Amino acid sequence: MESNGHLRLKTLGVALLRERGFRAVGMEVRCPAGRFRADVAGYREWRDESGAKRTETVVIECKRSRADFLRDGRAEEALLERKAQLELRKADLEEGLVRRLEPHLRRQGSSLFAEMEGWDYGASRSVAYKAVVRELEAVERRLYGETKFARLARYAAADRLYLMATRGVVREGETPAGWGLIEWRAGPGGVDAALDAEPKE
Repeated sequence: MESNGHLRLKTLGVALLRERGFRAVGMEVRCPAGRFRADVAGYREWRDESGAKRTETVVIECKRSRADFLRDGRAEEALLERKAQLELRKADLEEGLVRRLEPHLRRQGSSLFAEMEGWDYGASRSVAYKAVVRELEAVERRLYGETKFARLARYAAADRLYLMATRGVVREGETPAGWGLIEWRAGPGGVDAALDAEPKE
């Protein structure tokens, strides 16, 4: 049975999407890929400056408690600590190894400023880098693999995926890959993140 707190978060998610211009919004929406229901989903369309039609879809998953967010309570702290270590190691390897030894992976012209250009790290041939990425993926599967997070991101179920949680439920560094975080706290102006913030890669 759904708790009042979870229903409240879903209601807030619907209100947030409507406030952002989404006209087709619903709760418990069946996703086209897999047998999942999104807590909240929204669709909007508009015309850009050139007059071309644009569309956007958003899925919001609501988590009221840490127990709801994390599947395996016995190993969660160790897994989260390892995830943080691997993310630091991955960033170090990208900066100090891949960029230095594989400059051809830089996406030339992807930014006005050279230091902000994107890199195709996924094409790296570095054995050390690939090992860190594999272990990081394995840790994330153990943390989130039995939930909808990993699959909805893999299926690209929407243009944007967001996790909406009561403040403190999701700690820094815990947001699943491919998801953005919207935090809610009691009181005026209770939503702490905007939908125009990009989910992390």
